[in-house]
Amino acid sequence: MKLDRYRVIQSRLQTGQYALNKLASGGIIFTLLTILSLRTPWDTTIWAIDQSDDSSIPIQYWVYGYAMIAAIAADGILALLPALSNMKQASLYAAAGFISYYSIYAASDQRWLEAVAGACMVLLFYAGKRTFSNESLMTLFCAVVLPLLCWSLL
Repeated sequence: MKLDRYRVIQSRLQTGQYALNKLASGGIIFTLLTILSLRTPWDTTIWAIDQSDDSSIPIQYWVYGYAMIAAIAADGILALLPALSNMKQASLYAAAGFISYYSIYAASDQRWLEAVAGACMVLLFYAGKRTFSNESLMTLFCAVVLPLLCWSLL
């Protein structure tokens, strides 16, 4: 009975660590895109190409709505496959990002550019998966504090 309870606690802990890792990766990407958008005019950034101000997609949606979902889907596919090399895992992440962003922007004239940007963003999630450790306070800082600071700047 105690073994079953231990497994439940252990699985909850692993799920929380996984979510914190994804949020920390998203925080870094959100910070990079915020800095990029502050340095360039808003209507020349890739997330506002071919869209009016009324229908432009906020950076938060790009990172947490689309790229994170594509990265989680890539993780799900990797969980179903046998162990793959790092290069094949990165290729799967890039393909997931490319396909998801290409399908989101199917009506756009610049869909290839947006799809490549989406693949790069999802690859940054892959890098974050490898970079952030479970015991680091930097993971918590990147997951919580950085996005709040960036949100206040936008």
